[in-house]
Amino acid sequence: MRLTLKDVERLLDVSYRSVSDWEKGKFFPTIKVMPNVIEFLGYNPFGDCSALDNEEKIRMCRKLLGLNTKEAAKHLGVTSATISLWENGKVVPTKSNQKQLQSLFTSACHVGKP
Repeated sequence: MRLTLKDVERLLDVSYRSVSDWEKGKFFPTIKVMPNVIEFLGYNPFGDCSALDNEEKIRMCRKLLGLNTKEAAKHLGVTSATISLWENGKVVPTKSNQKQLQSLFTSACHVGKP
């Protein structure tokens, strides 16, 4: 598949400059475009998230889904501060929150898979 930067720009709905900067290693894709990047690539460039500890897994899954902390918090019915506390290992999610997070993990681990 021979794609130009313009083709990739159109497919991912980002600017030409963004794609160019990613290729040069100047910047990484933003959280918002990560699901599109994974779909485009056909795989998760971060590898298997099941081997991560809970703090890392929460952060990685959130990013794979293209969510910032505020958006993830809204989906989970908590505050963005709570998400940050979980991701930094300062607070352990309640059993109820752990069930919701499991759903998030399952969704994120299937991003980019058929």
